[in-house]
This record gives sequence, structure tokens and C-alpha cells, in this order.
Amino acid sequence: MTQRAALGTVEWFKRERFDLIEMAKAIDGFAAARRSFQKLIDLGPNGDPDLTAALHTSAVINYARPFVNNTRADGVRVAFPKNVVKGHTNYVEEVHQELIDLRHKLVAHSDRDYVDGRLFRKFLVLEIEGEHPEFVVGATVVTQTVQTVHDMALAGRFLSHVRAVEEAAYTAATKQLEDFVRAGQRFPEQMEKARSAGAKPRIKTERFEMRPDEAVSVPAQMLNPHAVLTHPPLRLGPGGYAFRGFAVHVDVQTEITRTGDDGSKMVFRLDVAKAAD
Repeated sequence: MTQRAALGTVEWFKRERFDLIEMAKAIDGFAAARRSFQKLIDLGPNGDPDLTAALHTSAVINYARPFVNNTRADGVRVAFPKNVVKGHTNYVEEVHQELIDLRHKLVAHSDRDYVDGRLFRKFLVLEIEGEHPEFVVGATVVTQTVQTVHDMALAGRFLSHVRAVEEAAYTAATKQLEDFVRAGQRFPEQMEKARSAGAKPRIKTERFEMRPDEAVSVPAQMLNPHAVLTHPPLRLGPGGYAFRGFAVHVDVQTEITRTGDDGSKMVFRLDVAKAAD
């Protein structure tokens, strides 16, 4: 059993960074699956069969992908831990396993139990002087596979479960990201040393003037994934593709005390307020 790195060490910060990135990828996939199931339900049982099939395939792939071993940036193979989400009220193990089986045995592969196929031979039987010789004159190969979800009640169960997994994963990611920030406040040197070699320089945001004993409202600033991330090495180039971005963000309530040369103290306090709906 591998020993976990101690809180606040360089190795801990490295591991947490990779874990948080994988967590964000997983939530993005769950959200994509939720949207696909929702659109499938919106189209209804009489929707275009090719379109509903594409939505069903997309939902299954996006949901199941995080639970399959994936390679992190550091080369380690990891899978999203199910125990992070299975405590949600609307999590249903039976639905989870159904979606995983659909991914493994139908979408990503073609298992016999899920994609049945048989070959039938066609014989011509003659009656000649009391004998019945047989001659193969043809053959037919038939297959049957899952096209899409036709029962909207079943699709609703899928949607409810996927939404629960997305919510639970997002809650866990937000908490883990907040813990990462707080650890960085306690161990700033170790956090800095944990940065990847060749990491991009810090991103500077808008400047604000601080005044003693006067509150300053600082708006939340979200990073645009399209502006800070790179495209994959697509053989035909990225120009013909559309990319979606996703981010998990936290602001942590913080108090900073600065002591001047004369011994005077100045306290800066960052309070986090939720924006009104």
C-alpha cells in the first residue's frame, strides 16, 4: 500500500493538483452526460432516432469515462473514486452499473450479450426419387443492438442519477480546492516548489486600491479556459473543432496582518459574499 504524502509537503501539493484537475475533468463529463439525457428527454420517445441515439451514446460515454482508468499528466493511471458520490440521496448503484455496462459492453466494445448476432444459411431441399438432397443457396447475417432509450421514465432515472453524481462531485471538488488554498496559506514555500517545471507565469488580474478602515468590493474573477489552456495535437488542426470549457473556483475567507517597521499593525480581511440571485 502506497503511503500518502503528509499535508503541506511538496509531494502533497503535487498530488492534490493532479487530483483536482482529474476531478474537474470528471465533473465536466458528468455535466455533459446530464445535458445529453435532458435533451433526449426533451425530444421524447418519438424524436429522431439517429439524434436520440447520438445523445444516448454521448451521455453514456461522458458519464462512464471518469470511472475508467485514465492517464494523468504525471503518467499515473487513476479512476474517479465512486465513494465521493455514492452518498448522495439520488445516487442509485443499479443505474450506475447499467451505465458502466453500456459503456464497456456496447459503446466502447461489442460484447455478445449486448450486441447479438447470428448467421442463418438458406438451403434448397429437393425431393428426388425419395431422397432429399440439400444445397446451400444463400445466407443472412443479422445483428441487434441498443439504439437509444425509448422509455422516458428510464431516461428520467438516468438523468436523476447523473445529476446527483455531478452535484456530489462538484461539492467534493469545491471542498478539496478550498483545502488546497488553505494549505497553501500555511505552507507557501512548499506550494511554490510543487509547481510544474516550465509552468506558465502567474496571471495578473485587475488592480484595486486598498484604503484603511474602508471596505472595497472585489468582484469574482473567473479564468477563461479557452484563454489559458492549449489545444490537443489534432492531426488536421483545431480549426474545424469546437471546444467546451469548464472551471471549478473557490474564494477563501482570509485575514492578513502586516507589521510595519514601527511595530504598527495593519489587518486586511477578505470576506467572501455570495452574489444575489
